[in-house]
Amino acid sequence: MIHSVLMFNNQGSPRLMKHYTPIPLSQQKELYDQIYNRIKLGEQQGQKTNFLTNNTESDATYQIIYKKYSGLYFVLLVDLEESPLRMLDFIHGFVECLNVCFEDVTELDLVFGWQTLQSVLEEMIVGGIVVEIDRKKIVQNIDELNGGHTSDNSLEGGVKRLGDTLFSFASGGFGTWSSSK
Repeated sequence: MIHSVLMFNNQGSPRLMKHYTPIPLSQQKELYDQIYNRIKLGEQQGQKTNFLTNNTESDATYQIIYKKYSGLYFVLLVDLEESPLRMLDFIHGFVECLNVCFEDVTELDLVFGWQTLQSVLEEMIVGGIVVEIDRKKIVQNIDELNGGHTSDNSLEGGVKRLGDTLFSFASGGFGTWSSSK
């Protein structure tokens, strides 16, 4: 079971915090700092693994599985029974879905597009259980949530969208808007 999905930037600022098991607010900041510090310490010591085990005060043991993508750490806190390689594959699939939804995702996209970020995560995980990993299906569902717009990344698609926008504007879009005010 996945207990938490976290995302940090290089400075340790949380960008995503989704908990599937309750963690008291008073302990969340301490947990984030502890995880971030362990990951950074491992990097400074030349650690070559993306898997850490953590023991908390309540003797609950879990795995910390993380992957760094362009300045962001994607972190999962999972049971010891979960396959670390499967969870790394999940993280990679999550990032690929975000990359398609945001067209070359950046940290700012995730900060300002948090609704899409949350939607992608909710399509993939329900109650701490991975329910969907088919990237095409996830992106299609997110696309339908956004009004059925397709993401055509080709040059022709961009020119067509620009042409449609200019045609709408020239057809009285601004004039209609300003006369109704």
